[in-house]
Amino acid sequence: MHRGTGLLPIAPATRRRDRAAAGGLHRRSRDAAPGVIQAGTRRIGSPTLPSPEGGWKNERRPMMARLRVSTWSALAVAIGFLLTEGIMLDARIRDYDEGVFWATIRALARGEPMFSSVFATSPPGFFYALLPFYLVVHSLASVRAGVLLLCLGGLAATYVLGRLLTGNLGGLVAVLLTATSPAYWHESTVLQADGPSLALSTVAVALSMLSVRTEGRNRDGLAAATGLALAFSVGTKFFGVVAAVPIAIVLLGASRGRGRLVAAAVLGGVLGVLILLVPVIGSPQAAYRQLIVSHLRAGELAHFGIGRNLSFLLIRHNLPLEA
Repeated sequence: MHRGTGLLPIAPATRRRDRAAAGGLHRRSRDAAPGVIQAGTRRIGSPTLPSPEGGWKNERRPMMARLRVSTWSALAVAIGFLLTEGIMLDARIRDYDEGVFWATIRALARGEPMFSSVFATSPPGFFYALLPFYLVVHSLASVRAGVLLLCLGGLAATYVLGRLLTGNLGGLVAVLLTATSPAYWHESTVLQADGPSLALSTVAVALSMLSVRTEGRNRDGLAAATGLALAFSVGTKFFGVVAAVPIAIVLLGASRGRGRLVAAAVLGGVLGVLILLVPVIGSPQAAYRQLIVSHLRAGELAHFGIGRNLSFLLIRHNLPLEA
């Protein structure tokens, strides 16, 4: 025992044996695989996780490749749809409503006020959305091009919806089925409100889906855009209001912040309604008669005999003439 310390002396042989054992343990741990913890000669633990530069990046590559393939395929479908529809832009009038709506747009282009000197049985959003196309080129084909662009937006929204619901392949199948639908193909180049209203409704539903799956400030903005698109859809044709049902289901089914999303969508819808009411301010009663009463009366006449219909046909009217 050392004097003054109370410790027993350690033999030199014991020191050498301890140093040799420590050196062997150090060499074994140094030669072991990275990320493996050793206790003596036994390995415990598991291999290291893949680094962001290695495994994770390799796992993301197939996913990004599938995304690119589906996106380019959907774009090819849209281009084919555009080319086939472009052939019909300069065709003759394909429906009675085309002549009526074309005359309405031409009257608006001359500066005549809607619902007073211009008779319109469709909401004003439809006419004012297509009016810029007619102002660029005074032709029926230019107005049909506006309808086609709106329907292309509906195709894009269909792809987004399909991807969000069922993945990349689902989005591609959805846009392919829509583009080859005879009804959608027909309505995309006819001067009628059905195709544009359906396209805007699809855009509204797609925006609602994006809003519940987005984080940050964009979440409220997408919800407001949902309400705005829905209002414009209804302002194009009244049956667009049916899109409010899936939109309500999506927003109310959000896992968090559903009240904020609904409030933003309502504000966007109110803004859209205020914009659409601008042409109605000058003649609200005439707008009500043309947009609501005229459709109700048309349904009532179907229940009467031929005499009632002949009286409306032979009654004296003042019809505007256009040179």
